Amino acid sequence: MTSDIKKITEELLKTRYSVSIGGEGGTEWEDARDILEHGPITRIELRHGSEIDSIQVYYGGLPGQKHGGNGGGEGVFELKAGYVIDRLRDRPAADTRR
Repeated sequence: MTSDIKKITEELLKTRYSVSIGGEGGTEWEDARDILEHGPITRIELRHGSEIDSIQVYYGGLPGQKHGGNGGGEGVFELKAGYVIDRLRDRPAADTRR
């Protein structure tokens, strides 16, 4: 268990954080403590329409706090064991560049 915590802590120290972005009325947040307490990201749930309305990240299979509202449709992204998120990028829906 101690080696797992050490490995997660080392990975967390390598994490780069970005500036906060989002819609009007939102607040900044970070879930770094959830990674240390429950493990790596295993699932991400988004609610979205033309913009992202909310995000909820699962750590070690356990849901973290949901950030945002209940509008739009749901999208789910599951990470297989051993996989990590290298980077995230958002773009306007009308932007067709990949």
